[in-house]
Amino acid sequence: MGNAKLDRASTEQMAVPPAGAYDKGASAGDAGLDGLAGAADLDDFSQDAFDPLADEGFDPDEDVDFPVADGSNLQLAETKSRLSAQAAAECPENNDRPAAERIQELFREMGKRRRTLLGILDYCRTMRPVLEVADHITELKKYDRSVYSPTDFCSLLQRAGAIERVDADGNHYVEESLEPEVAMVDGVQYLEPRTPAPAYWRTTEDGIAALDADDPVAATRALFEEDGSYLPIYRRVLTMCARPGGATARDLSRAIDGDPLVQSPRLYSSHFVERLNVSEALAWGDRVWVITDAGREALEALADVDDPASDEIAAGIMAGEE
Repeated sequence: MGNAKLDRASTEQMAVPPAGAYDKGASAGDAGLDGLAGAADLDDFSQDAFDPLADEGFDPDEDVDFPVADGSNLQLAETKSRLSAQAAAECPENNDRPAAERIQELFREMGKRRRTLLGILDYCRTMRPVLEVADHITELKKYDRSVYSPTDFCSLLQRAGAIERVDADGNHYVEESLEPEVAMVDGVQYLEPRTPAPAYWRTTEDGIAALDADDPVAATRALFEEDGSYLPIYRRVLTMCARPGGATARDLSRAIDGDPLVQSPRLYSSHFVERLNVSEALAWGDRVWVITDAGREALEALADVDDPASDEIAAGIMAGEE
């Protein structure tokens, strides 16, 4: 029975949505909570009980997009139906471009899924059974809710040339069409299914190159160069998330949304948190945002940026450590 289950997972054929199909425009709902200036009284709400998947009435079991900051940009999947074969044919595997280029395109189109994609590549540096990889992806998605299933992620990476399916000897996995065997029991013939060889996922050389080339510090530095007028806001977000226990979405909203810098054009804390998450400077933990090692290095680079609010927060952190 165990092998039969493995076969179903390893031979499942699915039409996979093209990269970015559900990711584009995820920031359209930037209507965060009212902040410092003219803010509504938020004290009636319990920060400890905040859940970005529940605050707006979403069912945690529904397929939704990644919860960013205050949860305002959560998106229900418009459909669970698979795309046509023509749409699947447009995936990177179906052209003659080098794998490195296709992998780069996949990561660009699925920026919000970057951490999950990298986690899969890292996990499969050593070949892993298909079901084991699926379980690992499920764990990676724990705080990265997505409409993509483990099979979708693997299929997209395979089409891009980042992972490959191999057999137990590390050779290219060949699909077999196995006819059932005829068994005789007490003079009666029965058909017994034959179990295919187990399949494994393994990261390709191009996938390993993409994984090794990942540089969150450089990505965050590029973000700061692109969004230079908001460096005080980025410093404040990172400083708050560096506190022991991190920062809740509501904490960030109250500290950012009323700042004069974000009034025109109107931006909310979720905008900055989302961008820092994509560059891997922040990570979503147990209902809080926490700073990563790359984020700490980025925060050090912003030490000279003038922001009295950040100075006050940092002073509080230091006082708590003494």
